[in-house]
Amino acid sequence: MKKGFTLIELLAVIVILGVLALITVPIVFNLISNSQKNAFKDTGYSLVKASLNYQMSKQEENENSTLNLDFSNSADRNVLTIKGDLPDGGELNIDENGKVELALWNEKLKVCVVKSKNAKEVRINEAITSKSLCTISNINRV
Repeated sequence: MKKGFTLIELLAVIVILGVLALITVPIVFNLISNSQKNAFKDTGYSLVKASLNYQMSKQEENENSTLNLDFSNSADRNVLTIKGDLPDGGELNIDENGKVELALWNEKLKVCVVKSKNAKEVRINEAITSKSLCTISNINRV
């Protein structure tokens, strides 16, 4: 008598593993995507804090403390320093009262994170789907 698995048993195991892969792979990729989006949202919070620090240092030096940055411009990308990656595009403004508004674009994720002047939270705006729409003037329109 031979010992081992029959072809039917091996095929059944392969089918079960395939079904499990079909179920788990999309879930894992969705978790990774959401984690990356939340990490980019944290970049927005970091830029808000960095801009407020920038403003305080300028006020101590009695200089103009307003700030308008365009992250598509390479010179503007170096004004604020944060840990992590800077956005691929977008804008950040801070007025003399310390009100920060921003719209930041991540090309890899195709996502825009926004914060209006009166909002406390940075949020992901799913309605903005392109770099050209990720602007401060579009925060409340889209």
